[in-house]
Amino acid sequence: MKKKLLVILSILTFSLMLISCNKEISKPNTEADLSQDDNIKQDDNIKQNDNIKTNFEEAKDTQSTDTDNTDVVKKENKSVRLYFYDVVNDNIVYYDDTIEVTDKAVTNALVNALKNPTKPDVTPAIAKNISVTSAKLDKENNIFTMDFKDNFVSEMNLGSGSESNTLKAIVNTIGYNFKVDNVIITLGGKPYSSGHISMNDGESFKVSLENVIKLD
Repeated sequence: MKKKLLVILSILTFSLMLISCNKEISKPNTEADLSQDDNIKQDDNIKQNDNIKTNFEEAKDTQSTDTDNTDVVKKENKSVRLYFYDVVNDNIVYYDDTIEVTDKAVTNALVNALKNPTKPDVTPAIAKNISVTSAKLDKENNIFTMDFKDNFVSEMNLGSGSESNTLKAIVNTIGYNFKVDNVIITLGGKPYSSGHISMNDGESFKVSLENVIKLD
């Protein structure tokens, strides 16, 4: 009887040892499998992050390109007619010319051309330190409105006769090129006013293309 018990105990002990060994053997494999799964997940995350980064960089490049396009300055040449006051002969003279217009700012281009005549012995119609602050074309009412900085009178420094004819040259230039008959000139947002000429609010100068002389 004792021998049978010993045999049974031996068998049970051996079985338990086998089970324990199997668990020890399978454990490293499980850890290895988990480690491998983690590596796969990390690789997937890295790839996903790389894709996100690439997409962001592409979007940023596209945005940069669009911004660059908005900064492009558009220039074009325009045929115009420019009027000036001939102080020596007391006449309004004119000549046709081609000017460069930047970003469709025709008024600024005309003013710059009146500051810098290309014909010899022609007096500029506008002093260099004068600039236009705003301009508006109203075709329906046949009026062009332009506002100079309030330094216009002091910079021009004209006598009564010269002032009247110089204004006529400016008005003719604007009226002819914008095809209107009336030009309102304001200074610093207020009606034109100097020691010689004062205009009411909304009052315009009339374009007068008669008795003018073309320069060769």
